[in-house]
Amino acid sequence: MAELDPIRVLKWKAGRPADIWLSHRDLVAGMIKKFNLKALEIDAYPSMPAAAMPEAAVTATKSRSLAVEAKLRWPKPFPGGLRIPHLHYGADIYLLDRAQWKEFSGTVLREAAERIAKAKEISFEQTLELTEAVNTLG
Repeated sequence: MAELDPIRVLKWKAGRPADIWLSHRDLVAGMIKKFNLKALEIDAYPSMPAAAMPEAAVTATKSRSLAVEAKLRWPKPFPGGLRIPHLHYGADIYLLDRAQWKEFSGTVLREAAERIAKAKEISFEQTLELTEAVNTLG
């Protein structure tokens, strides 16, 4: 069995620190306003793992709402990295549906492509990180 990387474990337990919320603060604020997003009421989320939730809570609706999906994927213990599309703004979390995420991520991709196209040179470490990120794309 491979040995666990303690840095990755710490990042997972604390939630993935993402500079995107700071570097794209205006975009995030604009998305919240454009789609009239409401902040999650974090206190309403269960403290038990999703696997321990009653089946009735899991299948409350035929098509899951974003709030139900968030409850099912809410990391235990929190924080720990919510695994569905969401934004952070200030101390709040906002859930996004697929269309909203497509718009947000598309804007981030366009901005990244513009910055990459303008770059004259990148460091060795940046090359490794950029290649790793690009290799995960389909």
